Amino acid sequence: MGLFKHEDDEAKAKAAAAELAEHPEPVTIDLGQQQAIDVQLVVSELIEEGLTLYLLDAGDLGDTTPLYPAQCKVLVKAEEADRARAAFVEAGFLEG
Repeated sequence: MGLFKHEDDEAKAKAAAAELAEHPEPVTIDLGQQQAIDVQLVVSELIEEGLTLYLLDAGDLGDTTPLYPAQCKVLVKAEEADRARAAFVEAGFLEG
């Protein structure tokens, strides 16, 4: 058997490319070995300001055992990254 092209394949590929262009990759801000509960307050304040953020802690990264460091990362839209970094610097989670 071989691969068969369907007439909708090209349309689906164009639609997928257009959607990817509308939703670019988020910026990852690595906060190092922070506890997610400590960072959550800053994340909540930024979300209330209207920023789009997602907090990743060690559990989300698959490293839930005590052998791994408590890594903490935040995903944020590229255009909102500067504001988010400034808030984390102000809170003492990042160096300026």
